[in-house]
Amino acid sequence: MRILGIDPGMKSTGVCLLEYCRDWSSILKTVTITTPPDFDIIRRVCFIFDAVEELVMEEAPNLIGIEDFVDQKTTLTVDAQDVNRVIGALYLFSERCPIFMLGAADWKHALCPHVPRDKRSKDFAVRRSVEIRTRYSFGSAKQHEIDAAGIALVAGDRNRFERHIKEQNCDLDQFNPASRREPSSRRCS
Repeated sequence: MRILGIDPGMKSTGVCLLEYCRDWSSILKTVTITTPPDFDIIRRVCFIFDAVEELVMEEAPNLIGIEDFVDQKTTLTVDAQDVNRVIGALYLFSERCPIFMLGAADWKHALCPHVPRDKRSKDFAVRRSVEIRTRYSFGSAKQHEIDAAGIALVAGDRNRFERHIKEQNCDLDQFNPASRREPSSRRCS
């Protein structure tokens, strides 16, 4: 399954295309889309959208994973609000293939459960985890590209998990602590 991971930003957006496999995934392409500094917000969003659209049309991914700021528990800065405009524009690709919206804390925790608190250690943990799962060395790659690869891997994991649950005829809500209700007699078959 081909998955496109996107780590959106107003100045630069990281994109990674990978061939997802449960045990070993292969990175096919990483790109950093950098917007010209003199562009206003609307032109930046259009620039990023056009570049990602070109990749989607060329590579035809089966799934797209996008880092989302909406679920963050902190107040959004003006920059983060602008990034959400990029995310909103990218969500238009849902007509072409399914999209997983992943909160930053969620996908980083799913990728490396013991994520340290400081940014430098988090970035290193994400890099190591992605390199181990893909057998790919990023060298001097930008953190946006590494994060995009992590987002793609977690989107693939979540997609595989949801497919497995549906195949087993399970109720997905039993795995969501926020939706706990009275015990049900219905279990996985």
